[in-house]
Amino acid sequence: MDWITCAKSYVTVVDMGSLAQAATKLNTSSSALSKRLAWLENQLGVQLLKRTTRTLTMTDAGRLFYQRGKLLLDDWTQLVSETTSTYGEVSGVLRIGAPLATGSDFWSAISASFSRHTRTSRSSCIRWHRASCPTPIWMW
Repeated sequence: MDWITCAKSYVTVVDMGSLAQAATKLNTSSSALSKRLAWLENQLGVQLLKRTTRTLTMTDAGRLFYQRGKLLLDDWTQLVSETTSTYGEVSGVLRIGAPLATGSDFWSAISASFSRHTRTSRSSCIRWHRASCPTPIWMW
């Protein structure tokens, strides 16, 4: 058993209002879900839910765990999503230097194609500079 799986199970049970519905949503059995809740309560040393054959009622400790746990699980999900979405993607500034004769239409087309194939946003800033050699080159 692990904390995240058991916390997700608890939050889902509270959200769904029953073990059976939560088990269906989590693709597990009610028995497995009940064991997760028992493990969680044992680890915490408090009762989170008062269970009868017909109802589930949160205890004060259960209410606190639900409120804080739901926020932490949402943050955890967002962290995992952000981390995995950036894996292998290129980011940063791409600077391309080319002669003036190349033309802005050519670079605009290249930039648009690059953006389509890389899932990046595009911000174009084309500056025209005249290339000059700082010192004369003499050949003998």
